[in-house]
Amino acid sequence: MTDTPDPEKTPFGSYRTFAEMLEDYIRAKGLHQHREVARAVKEKTGIHINEKNISNWRRGENLPTTQYLKPLAATLGITGNPQAEAAWNRLYAEAGAPRGRIGKQVLVEPTDQQPAVYEAPTDD
Repeated sequence: MTDTPDPEKTPFGSYRTFAEMLEDYIRAKGLHQHREVARAVKEKTGIHINEKNISNWRRGENLPTTQYLKPLAATLGITGNPQAEAAWNRLYAEAGAPRGRIGKQVLVEPTDQQPAVYEAPTDD
């Protein structure tokens, strides 16, 4: 038995939190250390991510800011997979909405024509 998950075999919608999905995709890429994740993102996208941030995201303590979502998605193989993109966007929105962090913004550009946009509830 292997300790490495296969996100492709995980039923759509089965992730309960953004951190859970992030962790599965990180481990599926064989990136077990935070520095390995940071290095992979830097090599794939040219974006530098602090290891402490990665640690916090993996534990679900904080969410990545939107500037890191696309590089993470590209590095982890989420970009280009419509089901993974939908789950990624939904879980991110659910994690951020109660704290009012994200507002209306494009999280990950889906492969179809329409961007995935989440509208946070307003207190109107």
